[in-house]
Amino acid sequence: MNIKPLRHQNQFLSALRNYSTIRYFWFIGGYRSGKSYSLCQTILLLASIYNNTNAVFGLGAPTIALAKKTFILDLEIILNTSQTPYTYNKADNIIVINNVKFILIATGYPVEIYGYTFNGFLCDELDELPIHYGHEAFTAIDERCSKSLPDGRPPFVCFYSTSLILS
Repeated sequence: MNIKPLRHQNQFLSALRNYSTIRYFWFIGGYRSGKSYSLCQTILLLASIYNNTNAVFGLGAPTIALAKKTFILDLEIILNTSQTPYTYNKADNIIVINNVKFILIATGYPVEIYGYTFNGFLCDELDELPIHYGHEAFTAIDERCSKSLPDGRPPFVCFYSTSLILS
């Protein structure tokens, strides 16, 4: 399935592809700007780039329920429509596309972020958390992204938010 991103979405995806030494990427946009859909596009891009490499990425949102209502729903629609094979273990909150693993994490519970080792992390709505939890989640995400990707690229984190200010 060939999904044509909007200009600002394409710029974000291009930055992710072209700036392989940058550790943090921010997609800041207002409501209905396509942040969650861009997160889906990022997932598909990473599943394509790291096809069959056993790369592991975290997918974060304030709650798993919110993730399922927003970007996970969109992702499943895209994958089913395009007949892309994937598995979604809802009990363990793990999605596997092209042998690339995406693990859903509730950033609203930062203590649950510990114990993982990720090649990268895609974080939705960090700005929706109370400031204390937001800072704690940011620190935990940063510490858990410690494994270079199979192509040698250092680990990175993408944030999709309405603002840079934590509430």
